[in-house]
Amino acid sequence: MPSITPLFRSGYAVLLLSLIPLIGLQARIEFRQTLQLEEVEIGNLLTWSTTSQGNATHFTVEKSLDGTSYSSIGEVPARFSGAEEIAYSFLDLSLGESAAYYRLVCIQGTGEDTRTPSIYSSRTTGNNLRISGMTSTVTQSPFVFHIESVCPFPVTITLYALDGEAVLHYPATVRAGENRMVLEMESLPSGYYRMELKANSEREQLIIQKVDPEDILQGGYVIKG
Repeated sequence: MPSITPLFRSGYAVLLLSLIPLIGLQARIEFRQTLQLEEVEIGNLLTWSTTSQGNATHFTVEKSLDGTSYSSIGEVPARFSGAEEIAYSFLDLSLGESAAYYRLVCIQGTGEDTRTPSIYSSRTTGNNLRISGMTSTVTQSPFVFHIESVCPFPVTITLYALDGEAVLHYPATVRAGENRMVLEMESLPSGYYRMELKANSEREQLIIQKVDPEDILQGGYVIKG
């Protein structure tokens, strides 16, 4: 009686061999846009996009000041959808660094990782200070905000009506670290205002709405101290 075992084993082996490339393909991350960097007013914006996620769980963004020693500055979860291309972004708000290297570490569900080539950034726009916290922008008075600075720095704070008229203007000097700033608005009528913080070529802007006390209560707003 003829045996069919060799044929079965041969077919089984062919089946296994045909699955190996598919498994490898599913686990591979393919980029439509490689890691890119855009210098924005408040930091460095990193962007990338993928056409195949593989079994990635997340992307770790790493940064280095010397191009050799890298450390993690944040994570971006991997997203899965039917779209052909999935776009990602990460904003590095670190202050006071004129140059840095960035790379991605793609973490797989198996625990393996893939590192992208590094990109280099040499900032041409200063980034010595930023608004790091604030009370509600719907307020009565005062409006309190915090400025984070890398060194003592002269700044100017101007409050504009929406027609462009400057209604408040005063200079200040911030120290290195966190600075608590208080913007008194008691003398101003209710309405919308644009606050501009300037320091040399750097600029931060906020839209603030001053409302009457009863409007704050009706709207459920809370002013934090």
